[in-house]
Amino acid sequence: MDTEKNKETIETTKIPTPLRNAARAGMFLGLFFALKYLLFINAFSYPILALVFFIATLSVPFLAYSITKAYRDLYFQGQTFKFRVAWVHGTWLYLFASIVLLIPVYYFYTRALPDSIPLIEQSLNELYTQAPNLKVQLVEGLGSDPISLLKESTSSEYILPNLLACLNRNFIAGALLSLINAAILQRK
Repeated sequence: MDTEKNKETIETTKIPTPLRNAARAGMFLGLFFALKYLLFINAFSYPILALVFFIATLSVPFLAYSITKAYRDLYFQGQTFKFRVAWVHGTWLYLFASIVLLIPVYYFYTRALPDSIPLIEQSLNELYTQAPNLKVQLVEGLGSDPISLLKESTSSEYILPNLLACLNRNFIAGALLSLINAAILQRK
């Protein structure tokens, strides 16, 4: 009986670490990131989705702010909420969201892009017949034929670097944006 009572007391007074709370909330923010990425992919077919993607991108820092603020308000009522705790929470939040984002990015590089290469190649060939100098300009600008670059980016040796670059970009951007949120949300 006493051990159950002690266990219950510990659980009720325990404040979740920024890591634990950010992992849970990062899953939801990651789903938002994944939805945003799907909007981006489909914006080439439906241009209105580019506007929705842009608006969703602008809303990401505000979502991260509200999630960190909810963490502060729920577990630090009237207590000190240090800059460091707020920044760590926000940084972890972006990290977990970026990990969830890797699922649709992986799908894009392994399924969607390779399936689209023949259509892209056909469209480029039609453009080349209309503007013969275009192919020369693209090869000079890119250093290679655009189709060979696309095929190269979907090869198995480039998928992991593409995924890590995506994770790195989102994590660094999130860490920087979290500095602003932490400065606003800190409470002494």
